[in-house]
Amino acid sequence: MPKETTEKHVLLIEDDVFIQKAYQLKFGKNGIQTKVLNDGKAALEYIENASSEKPNAVMLDLMLPFVSGFEILEKIRITKGWETIPVIILSNLSQESDIEKAKKLGAKEFLVKADVKIDDVIKKVKEYL
Repeated sequence: MPKETTEKHVLLIEDDVFIQKAYQLKFGKNGIQTKVLNDGKAALEYIENASSEKPNAVMLDLMLPFVSGFEILEKIRITKGWETIPVIILSNLSQESDIEKAKKLGAKEFLVKADVKIDDVIKKVKEYL
């Protein structure tokens, strides 16, 4: 019989390896598993195929190779079983138009990388777990 897991997990879609490792370490210390995808194409494939491995929350960068974070956010919102998963944007984009677009597409939070500490991001993500 498979072991029942109560551990929360976050899908981190981010192409910066340093940021990936920093968040994986911090989430791990907080008892949160992290699945990392480092480009938009891999993220779209994962969303389409991860029927039983849905995360409790998604942390999404907007500037990614191949497919933008905006397109991924749209895909999450129209994919059965994913539409209610909270998405937290963590991006260097900080234009009001980018923030409005992300919120309109269903992002719960929009955090600007340069303006936020990693511990504050972890706290924010935990609010949605």
